[in-house]
Amino acid sequence: MRRAGPVLLVALGLPACSDGSAPGGAPELGSVVGRVAGETVTLAEVDTRAHGVVTRLLGRIEAAQQATRARLAAERLAAREAAGEPVPEAWRDAGRIALPEEEVDAALRESGLTADDPTARTLVRALLHHERLRVARRRVAADLAERGLVAVSGAEIEQAARLVLFQQRGRIVAEARRRFEVIADEILLRREAARRGSDPAALLALVEAGAAPVAEEEVRRFAAQRGAPDAVPEGVRALLEMRARLRAREDLLATLRARTPPVFLLASPEPPRFPMDVQRAADAAGVALLVVFSNWRCQRCEDTERVLDALVAGPLGASVRLVRRPFSLAPDPAFFADAVAWRCVVEQGREVAFHAGLRELLGGRGRSRRLDAPVERVSDSDALAGVRLGRTLVPDTRGYDACLASAATHGRVLGERDEGERIGFARVPAFLVNGLPLVGFQGRERLEAVLRSEAAAH
Repeated sequence: MRRAGPVLLVALGLPACSDGSAPGGAPELGSVVGRVAGETVTLAEVDTRAHGVVTRLLGRIEAAQQATRARLAAERLAAREAAGEPVPEAWRDAGRIALPEEEVDAALRESGLTADDPTARTLVRALLHHERLRVARRRVAADLAERGLVAVSGAEIEQAARLVLFQQRGRIVAEARRRFEVIADEILLRREAARRGSDPAALLALVEAGAAPVAEEEVRRFAAQRGAPDAVPEGVRALLEMRARLRAREDLLATLRARTPPVFLLASPEPPRFPMDVQRAADAAGVALLVVFSNWRCQRCEDTERVLDALVAGPLGASVRLVRRPFSLAPDPAFFADAVAWRCVVEQGREVAFHAGLRELLGGRGRSRRLDAPVERVSDSDALAGVRLGRTLVPDTRGYDACLASAATHGRVLGERDEGERIGFARVPAFLVNGLPLVGFQGRERLEAVLRSEAAAH
């Protein structure tokens, strides 16, 4: 739905006048996006061109705020219930989850697991119950919050959703910058054309007409490089001539920008921080804390592991404490089985061998085309690879099996997965570097640069 008035004012938290205009009569810093060649570019000018994109981004912000309000309301109601305080009947009803065996069987089949495997059935049942309960209770919590029966303040939502809000507001500022740069180029062209006693269209036509001609050799080389040596020369030449005209235009604009640099006045939002419970220990040891949210069943996660191997073995390795948080966006049974097995081998001090062994077992096998999706399971042994590997590594197999079946273990693993959701991670892998979030695959140079920056800041 198209909004009335400048959406940039809403997006950037600035007050709008009753008629939808920017505040104040003369342009002020609060209503000015930037300056170029002594002229100001206002929010209203940029808003006209960015309205559609910013409206969509504002829609994402509102969706994130609504989802966060539902989550916070659900957490508040769960805390009341745990403390023995009265809660609405609808909340109690939402907690009565009936999980038919047919649904468990279907989930087992979909995951490539055999229905008669007791470990697989226990894990899948725990995962399905958690997801069903979470969805049902958040739906009820959202309704109760909407009716004012559970109080969640705007400040609480802002704090809890700060990563998603930072990302979307950053995109809004980037869109404003992009539109400002287009307007700034128009101003510079207009002023340059006036200086030459011309107009912008005539100036651009003159510049494009002066573009370097395309030689015959360029036509043949271009066609050969693209595997089309028999391409129609006239078509290739027309494409190259168009590119030459665009280069000539961009060269002129680059010269004008260098002579009179445009100044963009809107600052990007500051990234949020998410201090972890282990941050204090890392600070006391004088090392940076690198928390990795990933799993063993996505291609980019395996790529990340190779980066981490090199980083730990490099000059910064001794100054970094690496902590792993198994994380998946979807409630995937294979991931859950891996994560539960991981938690159980950690209890017996075999996490290093487990991590290396599972990487080797899954490496290169059935990689998914989606970067955040699990690998294809070609047999039940693949889906339970982590569980079976863990059993071969631990000294106490009876304790390991009891851990696998423990509701406390399941709750801890699911809580750690929910931790990534609460932060706002929507892709794997994701990272926290001393609490600073990084989302998506990060190359070694990028991670090392952030670690060095954190070390300099501390």
